[in-house]
Amino acid sequence: MQNMEHNLTLNNLSPSVARAAVVDWGDRGTWPSPPDVLLGSDLVYSREAVPQLLGLVDALVPGSGIFHYVAPETNRLGEHDFLDGLLGLGFSRREQPVPDIYLTNVMADTSDEDFGQIFPELATRTYTLYTFRREGVALRVASHATLAECVPIIGFAMAATAAVRQAGRGEQLPWAARPGTAACCTGGEAQSVRVKVMALGARRVHTRLSVQDT
Repeated sequence: MQNMEHNLTLNNLSPSVARAAVVDWGDRGTWPSPPDVLLGSDLVYSREAVPQLLGLVDALVPGSGIFHYVAPETNRLGEHDFLDGLLGLGFSRREQPVPDIYLTNVMADTSDEDFGQIFPELATRTYTLYTFRREGVALRVASHATLAECVPIIGFAMAATAAVRQAGRGEQLPWAARPGTAACCTGGEAQSVRVKVMALGARRVHTRLSVQDT
């Protein structure tokens, strides 16, 4: 939690815009209200945790929301149960290879060589970006296409460039990452409604970020 809060401080994010909080996957009393966009990465480490995680995602993406999930291709127990379980809950699934920018060095004051030594698996594993949404439900937030370009790499303790595009211009916000911190990203259009983004961590921790009206 301290690392996550420190990462928010590094990016000059006030508590009114973003905050870190603990969420117990099995305790509905700790769950926040549903966000517009839910981000997650590499969340499944055991089959036993899958039912709770499915229940959490089902509650946090009840209707017009969207869930972006990044995971490496592994034989880890429970991974396929989670991905297929979401289909059983009425979600559609789209898969695409993770863009190269997701795997580049984004650690401040760290060389590319050192970054490769810290995360050697990035050069040897295949990563997939999954996008889940409810079948037949129109997206409420017009800027979801932009938000899909953000980087949900919470489990990998990395962040990449998060894009905030406003009407008539494009603006890039670099996010500094440190080992053990959470990556946040924002996105929105000047004419859109307020957007709330929640990044879910594998240790029952999430970071929520709401984009103010512009």
